[in-house]
Amino acid sequence: MKLGIVSDEVSQDLKIASEWAKERGIRRFELRHVWGNRLPDVTKEQLHEVKSMLDGYGIAVTGISPGTYKCTLYDPDCPEQTDRLLRTMEAADYLGTKKIISFGVKKSPEDKPGDDKRAIELLSDFCRKAKENGFTICFENEPGFFNGLPDEIEAVHKALAPLGGKLNWDMGNLFMSGFSEYKEHYERFKPYIGSVHMKDYRLSDGACVPIGEGCIDWKGQIDDLIRDDLHLDGAECDMNIETHCSPEYEQATKCFAYIRQIMGERLNGLL
Repeated sequence: MKLGIVSDEVSQDLKIASEWAKERGIRRFELRHVWGNRLPDVTKEQLHEVKSMLDGYGIAVTGISPGTYKCTLYDPDCPEQTDRLLRTMEAADYLGTKKIISFGVKKSPEDKPGDDKRAIELLSDFCRKAKENGFTICFENEPGFFNGLPDEIEAVHKALAPLGGKLNWDMGNLFMSGFSEYKEHYERFKPYIGSVHMKDYRLSDGACVPIGEGCIDWKGQIDDLIRDDLHLDGAECDMNIETHCSPEYEQATKCFAYIRQIMGERLNGLL
């Protein structure tokens, strides 16, 4: 496993995020928002600036999160998701990554019987298009989506695995869905994992908090991830800090400090 961060969890100002990472030896970014825009919704000049800046800092782009399928089947922009994927692949290719993080279609009161299968069909089509172009899509488990609960996660990824689709394992999101123990679910979904998001969760009020301040056994999960040595397309999988709480810079700093504390000298092997 390799440790990185979702860069806008430090700052949408890429220079600030890069300086923060450099000070801590982090050399891997998952990109989402830069300078107020979510990729791929940036100009060619901005995309060039992203690449030039990160190359200068020696930071690799390990994935792009364009927010695809963060919509219901009945939202007007649902049919536009394929075009967004195509634009994301173009940006990702330029930035040197073949991994895309996507959502798994949001549930809606309008949903009808069989819409879970319809969602899987759309995600399957995403996987086919990605595979044709040499990309892998990691679908994030998310509360309120068709891949939010454990049985849903398994159903979706059993269908997508033969097409190259992977799971972006977010244990914090699983806890937000009402679960309070990671081990059973991690072991269940381990064969599907291609990427990991790291956030913590406080049961008392349902708030996201810096890693180490919530109820999730992150030391146990990191130990398991290191033990299992998960790979994606021949490379070590990424686990990316995604604080989901503000102020971002300060909270990201707390997250990294906690990881450094529990990992000790082993941290060097993750960077």
